[in-house]
Amino acid sequence: MREEGVLALWRGSIPTASRACIITAAQFSVYEECKERLVKYTPLGDNPLTHGLASFACAIVAGLVSNPFDVAKTRLMSMKIGEDGSRPYTGTFQAIGKIARQEGAPALMKGLGPTVARQVPLNLVRFMTVEQLRKIL
Repeated sequence: MREEGVLALWRGSIPTASRACIITAAQFSVYEECKERLVKYTPLGDNPLTHGLASFACAIVAGLVSNPFDVAKTRLMSMKIGEDGSRPYTGTFQAIGKIARQEGAPALMKGLGPTVARQVPLNLVRFMTVEQLRKIL
């Protein structure tokens, strides 16, 4: 705060909200699509195994889709402002492009393993709970 001012405390809030929207959209849409296809095209039926498989799939897809935004968000939040006021990154998409150009596309997938490892149990619990609530309601 002393070095960069009060507003530096909120640096990264827009990329964080954007990432949250992307990951949520990916999770819910992929879960519903996977579940629907598993019920329709396999003998599994609508049961906890189907829900678990769809949860696992959506966690992987959500991790893949959101990881570049997560990398950009982290870079935006931790960037140092130059003495002349210059910024290494000006926004999420500019950061993604700059990282890909300078470090290669694989750099946008740094931390994918931990992201997916966090998403799998989260989505298993979330969607198993959603399915149980659907039965009740």
